[in-house]
Amino acid sequence: MHAPASPQMKAFSRHLLRHALAATWHKVMLHGEGGIRFERRVQTLLHVDAPKRGWNAQRVQEVVRQFGGWAEPCALGSVLLSFDHPLTALRAALLLQRAAAASGVSAGLTTGECTIAHFMLDGRACRMVLPPQARHAEERARRAPPATILVGPETYELVADFLADEVPGGVVASGSDGERLIDAATLAHC
Repeated sequence: MHAPASPQMKAFSRHLLRHALAATWHKVMLHGEGGIRFERRVQTLLHVDAPKRGWNAQRVQEVVRQFGGWAEPCALGSVLLSFDHPLTALRAALLLQRAAAASGVSAGLTTGECTIAHFMLDGRACRMVLPPQARHAEERARRAPPATILVGPETYELVADFLADEVPGGVVASGSDGERLIDAATLAHC
């Protein structure tokens, strides 16, 4: 008789099934190489629709390598990148946005304690950030208008002092009402 699956394993199974092919789920969950390990750590997550906007996986991996992050494909042609530092994630988001300015890449940034599943697939180490943090970043990106990086309040608090240097002339708003920004301010070097 099998022991009942842990809540982490159940969440991983559902999340993997949502974001991967059924054959991948089968390989990992039923024939996993070396098991599945879970870790809790603070990460800044960048959910971006770059692949849906014409970016290929190789270009996204170049950004990940440049900034020392990790990428995982998501449903509906988007990708979730995770970073140890919020400023690094912001810089990666800005690079993706500038490089694809004509295509209107949208992104969402969130920072928090995450559960990360580590596993092997076809001989290579993989990882997947589990809900709810992964879902928060995805929801934030979905709400972002084209060519916008929607930064969550927890991430904004961590990078606020650096924004004028990172995004001179950028607009920061505390909210929006449809198409109209509320309490918007233009960033300037101090």
